[in-house]
Amino acid sequence: GRLVTGSEDNTLRLWEAASGKLLHVWNLPAPATAVDVSRDGRWAAVGLRSGQTFVYSLSELQAEPRFFTKDERRPILSVTFADRKSTGELFVGTANDKRAVLMYR
Repeated sequence: GRLVTGSEDNTLRLWEAASGKLLHVWNLPAPATAVDVSRDGRWAAVGLRSGQTFVYSLSELQAEPRFFTKDERRPILSVTFADRKSTGELFVGTANDKRAVLMYR
């Protein structure tokens, strides 16, 4: 399996879990504060201290983020994926310290 980590050093990292081998590093504009991986393992979402959220493909490692939010100026404390099985739509939910929950499709 694979593992995704976010860090205070402004990076998102993809690891091979069994060997500990670093597979890829994405540079971020701010420290990571929350990370989630989609249920199918194809996407990683990362929330940043700056209030931004980015979604990266875990199969196309060199690609730019497929989705990102504008700077909300409040740190993202939680990020999670949800999917609608009937249509295959994928949603990203984020929350900040104001208890605001934002959903993106």
